[in-house]
Parts: sequence; C-alpha cells; structure tokens
Amino acid sequence: MVGRVMPRPRSIAMKHGSVTKRLAGSRFRVLNEAFYTESSLQTQERLRASPEEFMVYHKGYQEQVSKWEVNPIALFINLLERVLAGSTEGEDGPGTITGAASAGSAGIGLLDAELVQGLQDLELRQSIKPSKVSKHQILLSFTGLTRKDIAVIGDMGCGEAALAQAIVPKYSPDVVVHSFDFVALNSYVTVANIRALPLERHRLDLAIYCLSLMGSDYVTFIKEAFRVVRPGGELWLAEVNSRITNTKHLVELFSTCGFRKIKVITFTHFTLISFRRLEDLEESHPNEKKRIDTTRYENCLAPCTYKRR
Repeated sequence: MVGRVMPRPRSIAMKHGSVTKRLAGSRFRVLNEAFYTESSLQTQERLRASPEEFMVYHKGYQEQVSKWEVNPIALFINLLERVLAGSTEGEDGPGTITGAASAGSAGIGLLDAELVQGLQDLELRQSIKPSKVSKHQILLSFTGLTRKDIAVIGDMGCGEAALAQAIVPKYSPDVVVHSFDFVALNSYVTVANIRALPLERHRLDLAIYCLSLMGSDYVTFIKEAFRVVRPGGELWLAEVNSRITNTKHLVELFSTCGFRKIKVITFTHFTLISFRRLEDLEESHPNEKKRIDTTRYENCLAPCTYKRR
C-alpha cells in the first residue's frame, strides 16, 4: 500500500495564504456592499460598535484601488500642490508631473511613472494631442481656483487622510485641511458623519469627495457641502464609473443642490468632476425649494453590490 504523500510546509503556507486572502476579500465585499446600501447613520453605528471593521474595509479598499491605472486621490494631491505652489510648469518643463513623491509618502504608494501613465491614458481618452496640451494642463483645467483662493480644505471620507499628510507639512499654517471619516486612523482625522459636519457655514474654500458618496443618503452629503463651502468655492468629486448610471443626471443633481459643473474627466475606472459653489441667491437658483428638490436625480449613483456565490 502506497502511503499518502504529505504536502510540503511551503505548499501548506501558500495555500493558507491564498485562503486567507480570499476570506479577506469576501469580508471586504460584504462590508463594501453594506456601506453603500445602508444609510450613513447605520454605518456610523456599525463602526462605532465594531471599529475593526473599518480597518478590514480600508485594507480591502487599498488593494482594490492599487489595481487602477492611477489613484484618484493622488491626482487631487498633485493638482492641489500645483495650485498652492502657484505653478503651471514643472521645473523640468511642460508636462512634468510633480507632487507624486509626496503622495507616496502619504501612504498612497504611487510612483511617478504610474501617475504619468494614468495621465497618458487620460490624454488618449480625451483625444488631446500631447504636443499641444501638456499633461498637467489637462488637470489644471479642472479648477478655477488659484493659490490666494485656498485657505481651508475639507477632505470627506478621508480614510488615512493622505491629502492632509501631503499638504499640511508643506503649507501649514497658511492652509488648513479638515479630514473627516467614521474612524480616526491617525491624528489628522476628525471622527464625523459627513452628512452633518462640525463646521460653520461657508467655512471651506474647497471640499473633496474622493469615492466617498457612500450610503443610501448620499444626497444629504451634497446638501451639507452646500452649507459648508463658501460661495465661489469648489467641490471636487471622484466616483467609480460602475456606479454612475447617468453622468448628466449626476451633474444635474449637484446643480439642483447649488453647484455648477466646471469640468468632467473620465479615466478607465473612475470619473473626476469639479463644481463651483453658487451664490446663495444666484439667478440660476432663485429659491431654496428648487435647490433641495433632488428626488428626480437620486438614482444617478447605483450602490456597489455583488453576486452571491
């Protein structure tokens, strides 16, 4: 009788690692779907009772985003650093991408080459000839803000507060960054539900929502943004393409809430949209009743759901 061949220790370890990875991925999908389909109030209570779930989610989120051509928060950091530096050209000439190193130091793990590749992909999608428009100019068309316009920034659903980690050491105290999320992963983060921010009216010059319109009540986040962003300030949005059911309706939703579109830029996995916050009594929004009637557009973002196996 031939005896059973025992597996090698390395094979056992590799198999165990594979199973552990699959289980972690499965748990991330369960949490991700819950965070999108529940209200933010339910998620807030869930994470208050089990903050370790936020760590599981955040690790899975980072692994998922690492597969994209570029991390959207890295693009926002890159653009913001250019605006704050008052720069329209890199030291090495047109099209030079700066700020990627600081983005990496903020825990994004993004190399210059990856950022350049992402912008090259953007050029192809926008049918822009590199000889006529440099990569950084594509991003600079995303905003109408200049250095003197930005003193206070809000990063909503910030995770590890990568943006604050990149910006604050360089520009504080002239620039303040408020970073909000359900759980504080570090000292940069303030614990809050972004449907009710601990900020006074018109406090922000710029609000950033990078993949953070999660929850069945995400429209309340936009209405709260109108309260805390000053007239003439901006809101920068990054959203997963698979969630956007109708880009026009998404823009109209923000318009109904008091924001006018500046620029839409589409990547392979996500879309960036910038908005300017309108005046309280601007002619295109003559009354509050019109501004808060958002029911027509509330299905423009679909929740992330997964097939049951």
